[in-house]
Amino acid sequence: MVQVVHPRYKHDEWMKKFQWRLSFSRAEVTLLNSWTPVQQIVYHMLRFVIKHEILSKIDDNDRDLPTLCNYHIKTLMLWECEEKPQSWWSAESSLMKLCSSLLHKLCNWVANKHCQHYFISNCNLIDHFQDASLTICSNLRCLADLPFLSSWFIENYIRNCVRCCPAKVSILFEDIRSVAKLERAVHTAVNWKLNTLTLDVYEDCNKWEGMVLSILIWGHTDPTAIQAYAEELQNFDPRLRDFFIAVTSLRVAYTLSMQSLTEDVLEILWTLFNYFAAEIGDRLITTNQHGSGALSSIRRAIKLASLSRFSSNALEMLNIEMSKLYLHHSLTYGLERTYCVVHVLLAVLYYKSGHYQSTITHSKQVLILCECEQYVLQKIGAQYLPQIDETVDSVFGLILLYEHVQRTTLNPSAQVQHETELAFTVRLLANYLYSKCSPVADVLSMYEHHLTETEEPLLSDILLFKVMKMQLDDCAEMPFVSTETENANDTDTSCSMDTTLLATMLELEALEKLTNVRHMVIRELHSDHFPLLNEFDALYAYKCGLFEECLEMCRNHFDMLLRAGARRNQLYPAIFGELHSMLDGELVSLFGFIKLMHPVLLLVFVHFPNFEDISMLTLCLYLMVQCQKKLRSDSLCDTLQLIRVVHDKVFPAYDKEYYLDRLILKLTYRSLKLYIRHSACVD
Repeated sequence: MVQVVHPRYKHDEWMKKFQWRLSFSRAEVTLLNSWTPVQQIVYHMLRFVIKHEILSKIDDNDRDLPTLCNYHIKTLMLWECEEKPQSWWSAESSLMKLCSSLLHKLCNWVANKHCQHYFISNCNLIDHFQDASLTICSNLRCLADLPFLSSWFIENYIRNCVRCCPAKVSILFEDIRSVAKLERAVHTAVNWKLNTLTLDVYEDCNKWEGMVLSILIWGHTDPTAIQAYAEELQNFDPRLRDFFIAVTSLRVAYTLSMQSLTEDVLEILWTLFNYFAAEIGDRLITTNQHGSGALSSIRRAIKLASLSRFSSNALEMLNIEMSKLYLHHSLTYGLERTYCVVHVLLAVLYYKSGHYQSTITHSKQVLILCECEQYVLQKIGAQYLPQIDETVDSVFGLILLYEHVQRTTLNPSAQVQHETELAFTVRLLANYLYSKCSPVADVLSMYEHHLTETEEPLLSDILLFKVMKMQLDDCAEMPFVSTETENANDTDTSCSMDTTLLATMLELEALEKLTNVRHMVIRELHSDHFPLLNEFDALYAYKCGLFEECLEMCRNHFDMLLRAGARRNQLYPAIFGELHSMLDGELVSLFGFIKLMHPVLLLVFVHFPNFEDISMLTLCLYLMVQCQKKLRSDSLCDTLQLIRVVHDKVFPAYDKEYYLDRLILKLTYRSLKLYIRHSACVD
């Protein structure tokens, strides 16, 4: 339903306020998307000619006169697509003849003052037409005349399109007095457009990505706004939604590297990575007014930890780091009754990510807290735990298998009173994790002591201890993992947390998304004449230390670009800070220096109006140099000469568009020259 008044009552104030109309827009979109290319072209041509010859000639002094609108044309097309056979719409049909026939039919509808609604059988869309229909009929009849319609499209459509063509194409339309000359001119214009279409599509894609980057610079970036942007971009183009999430993640990673964690950053992270996740219906602990913030953080941590087993490696590690973040944050609320659960969950997550000293530290915190009677019997269900290891999986699997056998084989007629609770006593789970990571020999005896003094241990508690004891009995000595390489910050049991790894995971996850976005563009546009590099794939390889792979990609693409003569086809928006984190070395220093000189980005665009992008040639050369330095390549001198040639021959000094490319190449050349000189002195 849409609040629209019938044209007959457009001067009635009451009707304007209370009259509504049935809308079939979703069904119409579905039908229009099913049309053949010829049908869609004819629809476009009809709308164009009606707009310029009928709608644009309405008497401004008499707005009350009824007139045609786009919906009448859409209705005409819907009926004709249903009633005319496919052969009538064949690709060999003359577009002018099709348009002329449809305009004649529309003229008849207006003359009879009857245009039946496509979806509502007893609805006439032009029942309000009166004397004005005579004027509209006259105009439509003249317009439907085939010679006149053909001439009209040549003068008003084709010539307008030709204005976009280069001079060597548009000059052909100065003499089109014969059909042969007209066909030659049109074919030339079409071929020119086809040759430049790939570049136009890429530039359009580049423009939309620039718009997304501009949103982050000039728009609101609170969680509500970010969610709204993501939803709108999803409806417009899912690729832009992924691009937006990726660059926003890079901004958050940069923020975390520069300042401490804030509540706003937490909410932004949750908005970015959790809108696809299903809600957990159960609650870990009964909530009340006091402490709801702590419980909300714990529930979010549990949800993120549960997602870790279903995703890519980068996203799995990111979910684990974010889960740790929420658990640490929950401690700031001071809700003491959640401390045991929080510390045991932290111990589990640190165990999963290989931070064994932190696992020991948080397990000790649980054991200390359990000295108080109120925490001794606290339990945590399997549904709230991420996958820990194969031993825990075996325990839960054994319990479920036993219940299944008991229910189906041993006594199928008897009804099972209650299912065994799949859970662990918090203190005993902490003992298990402590025992797995600690080199101390008497840890197992402490684990056994705590098990025996538990009044009502769970079956899973007993089985977990038995399985672990059996595993240790089979070994000559107690295995443990060295913790010497762990960061000192990992042992901190306060509410603070080192976010360095989280920032790194955000960057890697963002690069994965950007790689997928660019892959779809390349699959659609890449050719020998228009080579495209997945620059994010190369940057991802570089960030992950795959220098040989990155070097090979950049070298191959560099050669293709030179062969195709494509200096500025593909660009990298280097001036935007969100994309600086994927670079390193001299480029970051260069852009940092520009930012120091012009702290406000708007001033950068004022001083450098055409320098926000660099050529992919420049980026490839820079990455090649960086990779060759890492690999201590023998071809550094050849690359040095190559930089000189590209700087002097490919990016001429007289063209200001190449200013930033030349600046980066000069910097790279100087850096590489100093590196070669230093390496020679060392040798």
